[in-house]
Amino acid sequence: MSTTATSTAATRVLTIEQIAKICGAQGDEVERWFDSGRLKGTRGNSRQGHRIPIARVFQFFMDWPNLSQHAADRVMTKVLIVSKDAVLSKALMDGMPVEAGFRIQSVVDMEIAAAEFEACRPDVLIVDYDVDPIVLNACARLCSRNPSLDWTSILITPSGWTPGNQISGINESYSRPVDVPTLAEHLKELIGTKKDLI
Repeated sequence: MSTTATSTAATRVLTIEQIAKICGAQGDEVERWFDSGRLKGTRGNSRQGHRIPIARVFQFFMDWPNLSQHAADRVMTKVLIVSKDAVLSKALMDGMPVEAGFRIQSVVDMEIAAAEFEACRPDVLIVDYDVDPIVLNACARLCSRNPSLDWTSILITPSGWTPGNQISGINESYSRPVDVPTLAEHLKELIGTKKDLI
């Protein structure tokens, strides 16, 4: 991963119009967030002159999650974890906090996973290979049924094991023990590029 790309993502400064485009919101709506003091940044002489760091945009949606659900979905990196390993799930959730732009759901049951998938349309699906094989196959089918979505599916595998092309619908794999900071930075860069946050 490029250190420059990660640094750029973390320090990028946006205008009102850029935030509106990314969020799929109206410029006037974003300006109201800014004028109210809820969306913090540097005030210029005009709307075009206002400057808001990307970290402040993430903070805004963390502080005001219900203000604009559609806009929050466009900005945040939504991750759905399917795992029975509570330690792994907690490590992933701790390493991908809301203030860094992540929105995490963690489930162990496939029925719940399917419902969450349909409800939140995640950008990333992380599946632990140690879950029941039926669950794993169902997740793979879920991936395969949604080829039109611009999203990423990741498989967490036992140490030293490589899935290759054995499981359809999986884009990437990471072996245990998972380097969570590296995975988090990779997802920030990957999804941030897709959402024009980098």
